[in-house]
Amino acid sequence: TVLPRLETRGSLGLLMDEDKQIHVNYMPGTAQNVLFDESHEQANTLDWTRAQELNPEHPEWIYFGRMAEDLSNQFTFTRNVDEPLTLALLQAYDLLVLAVPHNDFTAEEQQAIHDYITLGGGVVVLGDCGMVHPANEFLDEYDILFEEHCLFSPAPDYDADFWVTELWEDAPFDSIPSYFTNWPQFLPLGEPVLAWSDEASWVDFNWSGDYDAGEETGPLALGAAYDGGCGRLVAFADNAFQDDYYDTRVNTPFMRAMLTLAGGGQACEIEQNS
Repeated sequence: TVLPRLETRGSLGLLMDEDKQIHVNYMPGTAQNVLFDESHEQANTLDWTRAQELNPEHPEWIYFGRMAEDLSNQFTFTRNVDEPLTLALLQAYDLLVLAVPHNDFTAEEQQAIHDYITLGGGVVVLGDCGMVHPANEFLDEYDILFEEHCLFSPAPDYDADFWVTELWEDAPFDSIPSYFTNWPQFLPLGEPVLAWSDEASWVDFNWSGDYDAGEETGPLALGAAYDGGCGRLVAFADNAFQDDYYDTRVNTPFMRAMLTLAGGGQACEIEQNS
């Protein structure tokens, strides 16, 4: 599946006729503006005070502060605390992130998101197992669905923490060897698939805590993308990008790849009916 519309960089040829040292200075372009929505009682936040209020014992489990800092050379994050998602609001940003929303989206908000993607906007939606994902109401348009059931690996052990090594081989994921996932949500639909669990993974459909014969086994989709008009939607079955993971499990490269892919659309105009 050919999906990315990423900017092609120029190349430089060097004749290696003697020993040389090559130093590369990375000069980032203009950072893309990301609207990090928190107006739908999202389980994750960019605000440390809100994280402490929501989870006093472990605010680091829901705080995305270090992720935003790590990606700041390419993305500028802005919180949306209580404004409804309108097309006018969304078009002020290059990307929209919905990190495990709990409240429903109004019909007007759903239409605004559809129009935003059609006109070239990028959307990243994160899930978490055990919840009925309210974004499913508008994700049906993109053949993507979050199931509330949890995905575990490897079968038959009840293990929700595992590393994922099967990733889409094309840019911007081609330089990522693996990422860590924790209690991912089952993501059965979507094309192309961006990440897969291994063959020993399984979905606990009956919430028994044990692998039962007949329960679906891997490889299972963990991430998917969809081109919608001139923009793109990327869905991922987990929200393992909190500060709690940064000591040993840095997932920033995977989030960077998802944002880069979602932001690889192109600006379009709405066709006016005469």
